[in-house]
Amino acid sequence: MTFTLMVLLVSSAAALQPNWRPTYNMTLSTVVMPCNDSGMYDPGQAARWGLVDFDWSNAKQLWANQKPMDCQ
Repeated sequence: MTFTLMVLLVSSAAALQPNWRPTYNMTLSTVVMPCNDSGMYDPGQAARWGLVDFDWSNAKQLWANQKPMDCQ
């Protein structure tokens, strides 16, 4: 690996670091990806975490049975 490529990779990795301060408070520093395929996930529970990424199949039984199947 060339020096230029290594510098580029290191600088790119540094740009991907979060811009908030590190913390040991797990509700502020943990990423969760919840999924409830039988219905909507509880927003109160999701609000307890620092970063929430809802799985594509969240509430799938509700939206997959619609005809036509859309995001509305």
